[in-house]
Amino acid sequence: MIPVLLPTYNRASLAFVRGEGSWLIAEDGTRHLDLAAGIAVNALGHAHPAWSRR
Repeated sequence: MIPVLLPTYNRASLAFVRGEGSWLIAEDGTRHLDLAAGIAVNALGHAHPAWSRR
């Protein structure tokens, strides 16, 4: 896809390094509330303790 002609799926200048529940943490440490739903999204949020073990 040529972004100049069809900028539908441009990349954001934001990169997430981890998630905690409904929050996503970016490389610079800022927290963002994950309000987006899409394919392969579950209702438990990111890194739910019942599903992930560290």
